[in-house]
Amino acid sequence: MKSSYSEKLRDPRWQRKRLEILTRDDFACMDCESTVKTLHVHHKYYRRGLEPWEYPSSALITLCLDCHKEHKRGDDPYDLMRSIIDRLLDEDFPSEEICDFAVSLFECLEGRAASFESMRDYILSWGGEAAIRDGV
Repeated sequence: MKSSYSEKLRDPRWQRKRLEILTRDDFACMDCESTVKTLHVHHKYYRRGLEPWEYPSSALITLCLDCHKEHKRGDDPYDLMRSIIDRLLDEDFPSEEICDFAVSLFECLEGRAASFESMRDYILSWGGEAAIRDGV
């Protein structure tokens, strides 16, 4: 039987990972620095097939309830960019085209030039196995 996402968040493996991230972040929101609001551990991206506790610690961040709502709304254009590229990686688009696309997106967001190599490194920093598998 398949577990719902809320059931997975009650799993002891997620609870251990969550505590690890909260401890790493000194039980403070990484956006507003609050230590008195309710804290959540936010996944910066999602990968099909990974359980909540299987993500690298670098993919998780402590956010207060208010900041977490903002992140979930998709207000962060970099989160949106990562989601789009992650989807392209999952769909097996050619890695060179994905990097070219990432360069264009980054340049639009930043208003400055970006190199193919910097985008490859950026994608590898959070895209991991799929990008490596495709030979980015």
